[in-house]
Amino acid sequence: MKKALVWILMFLLTGSLILSGAGLVFRRAVAPALAADGAPLSDHVAAQEKDLIRGRITELAGLYGFSAETATARIDAETLDSLNKQAALWWKKVVEEGTVGDEPALDTEPIRQALLSDPAFTAGRDADEAEILAGEAAKAIRQSVIRVVLPIRLPVFGKALAEIGKRADLPNLIRFALDLPWTALALSALLAGLIALLEADRPRFSLCHIGGALGGAGLTMAALLVFLCVWRMQADRIIHEASGSLGHQFNSLMSAVTLRAGILSAVMIAGGAVCLILGRRKGVRHG
Repeated sequence: MKKALVWILMFLLTGSLILSGAGLVFRRAVAPALAADGAPLSDHVAAQEKDLIRGRITELAGLYGFSAETATARIDAETLDSLNKQAALWWKKVVEEGTVGDEPALDTEPIRQALLSDPAFTAGRDADEAEILAGEAAKAIRQSVIRVVLPIRLPVFGKALAEIGKRADLPNLIRFALDLPWTALALSALLAGLIALLEADRPRFSLCHIGGALGGAGLTMAALLVFLCVWRMQADRIIHEASGSLGHQFNSLMSAVTLRAGILSAVMIAGGAVCLILGRRKGVRHG
């Protein structure tokens, strides 16, 4: 009877460790968005955004007939940093409240004025025509820049989020998932303590059971890591085809997530190996 109970506890310990590991991976993906200023953007992604913005403005320059450098100069590092902070707060509102806010704001007037002072743009156009086209071009530039820093279709995303909200309390579910790793860790400690208590007369046997649970959880996390890597390769191609900016942000997030999953897997497997080695010393055999 005691042996069966110990094996049941070992199985439950494996499950709680897996739950804790998966929760910590999820927390790494979501928790940064809940910071006071939202999730910070890495310098690497910011540099890629600048390249994308430059490319889109160059396309618009060919369409409207202005110098690309004239408009690009108006989207400086400070402006882009402000837009990224607004986008981070937008995502924070989605995660915290389950609702969408206003898109990042970019004043088009400086861009419009820059276009009107560009000889390449005003050449061959009268003042009224130049005014109208400058306004249209400035709006097109603004939309292109915002689609880089917040690469989603807001109306579609808002409707999807509203439908999800009708079926589930998304903010509370996210908060529950963020707290889940610590709850699962506490449960794991309790289960490990019960195993040690039941095997109090044979402590090395308890190490074998706990080590087996840690090893099983670590191997499961390793399988999760393999799945994430395979899924990432498939999703990366699709996302980059839909939006280069979203693809860069997705890659940055997945790099952090897979790194944490790999570390957790290695720690669990190493911990399990240590427990099994200690439990088998002096000829003591597992169950």
